[in-house]
Amino acid sequence: MKRNKEELTIKDILDVFAPKLWLILVVAIALSAVFGLYSALFVKDTYTSTSTMYVYRTSSTTTSADLLAAEDMVEVYRVILMSDDLLNKIVNKVHSEYKDYDVSVGFLRSSISFASLGRGMFNISVTTTDADLSLVLSRYVHDLATAEMLSIPNALMIETIQEPKIPTGPNDKNVVVKSAIGFLAGAIVTMIVIWIFHALDVVIHDKKRIEDNFDIPVLGVIPLQAVEESVEGEA
Repeated sequence: MKRNKEELTIKDILDVFAPKLWLILVVAIALSAVFGLYSALFVKDTYTSTSTMYVYRTSSTTTSADLLAAEDMVEVYRVILMSDDLLNKIVNKVHSEYKDYDVSVGFLRSSISFASLGRGMFNISVTTTDADLSLVLSRYVHDLATAEMLSIPNALMIETIQEPKIPTGPNDKNVVVKSAIGFLAGAIVTMIVIWIFHALDVVIHDKKRIEDNFDIPVLGVIPLQAVEESVEGEA
């Protein structure tokens, strides 16, 4: 017996997956439905309040050097915003004025997002499962962060473009995107399982498998039906 190096072709791959296409689709659709329903029914609504700010130099004309300085300062402000000192100040402020809100530094760090918009502009967003809490935290973050940023040496000027506002509605849960992810995940996992079973299958199903694995000529193939009829005749 001689085992040759088997060359894998597109036809070979199609021969493996085509008969199981129905299974791939069933699993993919089922997992897509699970992802979509879970997102729609069990994932809590979230609300985001955002403020937009602008960093600039007090000069009559804005040069490229001014813009570069503003961009560098935005990165400094990002670090300041997420520092424990500033977050602790926000937590203490909330606890002193709103007894019902249980917030912590870890909660704030996971709720606040900072996005640079370029040319010295940036967004500070707060996302929670409570619209009122998102607004309260967004206001504290905006006010305390602005004061903290302006207090550092050689700070540039900061101007608010958009004040924090109460969210008008919940954020998009991206049910369609998550359903698509579920579909792809289901299809890929099913194809991997099918391929593993195919690779472990040592049964010879066709002429090509004999030619690929044994150094013997195949003169012809006897249909299974003919073999069964021959056995029944002898019986």
